[in-house]
Amino acid sequence: MINKQILKFPAAMLLAGVALRVCMNGIISIWLRMGTPISSLGLFGIRLLLSVLLFLLVGRMVRRQYSKKEFIRSANLLVFYSIAVLLLEQITQYAGVYSTVSLWLMLPTEIFNVITEFLSQLIGGRIYWISSIPALFAPYLFFFFIKEEKKRNRSGQID
Repeated sequence: MINKQILKFPAAMLLAGVALRVCMNGIISIWLRMGTPISSLGLFGIRLLLSVLLFLLVGRMVRRQYSKKEFIRSANLLVFYSIAVLLLEQITQYAGVYSTVSLWLMLPTEIFNVITEFLSQLIGGRIYWISSIPALFAPYLFFFFIKEEKKRNRSGQID
């Protein structure tokens, strides 16, 4: 049976992805209503800022709820999920049947797509599958939020 604690991190990432998409759609909608031209650099900056804020928010949750061992298991689950979604996306693109289902499946890793966007700009403005590899392993960045575990001696007291 799967430990429910391990699923909290992917669930938090899913909520962060939904929040990022809702915020970006709202910002674009407001921007269009104002009649102002939308610059891709401006949108990228806003997306980057929102992604960092959501990253810090999820990081606080991770800090409070996970030990190092539990977090690694949870992050592994999210990384394997991301790899499966990327493979599915590549297969459907190759077969010519790419659908928006892949976009919905990417919600748990949405805040890391900024990394892919940045790397794709560095290599010529096109998103190649190779530029998405760093974003696949980005959930491990939350490891830096994990507190050092206190060790207990034989009498049960914290050292």
